[in-house]
Amino acid sequence: ATQAALTDRLRLALSSADVTSNDQDLQALVGRILTYRDQNRGGVIRNVDELSTVAGVDAKVLSVLKQEAGVGSFNIRSVEIVG
Repeated sequence: ATQAALTDRLRLALSSADVTSNDQDLQALVGRILTYRDQNRGGVIRNVDELSTVAGVDAKVLSVLKQEAGVGSFNIRSVEIVG
């Protein structure tokens, strides 16, 4: 997911879970999650619980991420169409 897509996805979900966050803090949190994904996990998060090590991901945020995010064993990083 892109930063904008993940931010949009989490904005309402976190609010519904009574997690208060202004837009700047939310964008920073999403940035840290994506940095963790890309720099520490090679672009693939296999278990949402891994994100508990990211600054700002507490039990409530982790619960929301488990409900809103999918994880897998691969990730499509880019697509190129030739022809």
